[in-house]
Amino acid sequence: MSKSKQKGTKFENEVAEKLNQISGVNAKRVVGSGMFAQGDSGSEFFGDVRANTPVGELVIECKWRTASGWKTLEKWLGEESALVLRAPHEEAFVFLRWDLFSKLLAERGKPSGMTEAQIDELAEDVARAIREELKP
Repeated sequence: MSKSKQKGTKFENEVAEKLNQISGVNAKRVVGSGMFAQGDSGSEFFGDVRANTPVGELVIECKWRTASGWKTLEKWLGEESALVLRAPHEEAFVFLRWDLFSKLLAERGKPSGMTEAQIDELAEDVARAIREELKP
């Protein structure tokens, strides 16, 4: 196995292990994801890590790069909580630090005193507000 592949595999395992430390999350590395999936989102090999979470199944693509590979994203994020990126007429992406991402997943898994319908309604309201803010 090449050194690059070894680094990628190690990072995928680290991501799965960190996700499994979050209450309510069951994650596993997808063995052979880069070799067999080839862009087929319906394939069982799609994504590097799959996680069953309180918000549903997450299919995660992992990219390991040296620190210089993310300089622009880190500069844009600065001290903010999240960075939202969008190209014209495309869906937005959200870039978060790991600690915030894990807190969001963990909090979603805790009882809040709200019914599932109330939580879903609140999530829709938040998503709608974000979409409105992101309109060109």
